[in-house]
Amino acid sequence: MKFEGVRQKVFEGLSDEELVEWCFANGLRPNPMQRRIWNGFSEKFGWRDMATSVIEASKEEDGLEKREDILTAFDLIDEQEGRGTKEEG
Repeated sequence: MKFEGVRQKVFEGLSDEELVEWCFANGLRPNPMQRRIWNGFSEKFGWRDMATSVIEASKEEDGLEKREDILTAFDLIDEQEGRGTKEEG
């Protein structure tokens, strides 16, 4: 599946649920083990791996460089979208 196909469906106004089903129909519908592996990987993405420098640079851009509790991509996204827990101190 190519990005342009997904982009076109977004522009057509598909709901999130419709878009996911379209992606599954035109790409891969992961089985439970594949989902478990992906979720385990994505929970830690940015923590001591190839994305660490990107997370650190993004934190600096957002004035969060002192936030030691932001370690992963999900931590950063949660903070940027207002779901993060402020470090006390």
